[in-house]
Amino acid sequence: MKRSHRLLKDADFQTVLNQKKFVKSQEFTLYGSKQSIGHMRVGLSVGKKVGNAVVRNKIRRQIRMMLTTNLDLRDSIDYIVMVRLPYLSQNFQANQSNLLNLMQNLRRKLIG
Repeated sequence: MKRSHRLLKDADFQTVLNQKKFVKSQEFTLYGSKQSIGHMRVGLSVGKKVGNAVVRNKIRRQIRMMLTTNLDLRDSIDYIVMVRLPYLSQNFQANQSNLLNLMQNLRRKLIG
């Protein structure tokens, strides 16, 4: 995923979180907001409760792979993906389908 398609700054994260548009599952909490940049941006958050640094980095790499292979980056939406502890109990395919379903639900919520 290109750097321009990632949320990196704290101010960008706070803007999305303050919109309070979100959907949840056991494995993920997904926040979103509309923006006018012209392409999608995604921020990842994996807390220390999920595991040590090695595990958290592995999860970030997996989520980036899920998103780059399956998403159309032309939507003007910012997403924040927060990973929760039950992520580790599921396999890659189950987590991927769950994440994509949540993104579709949140997109419908935001766009209408």
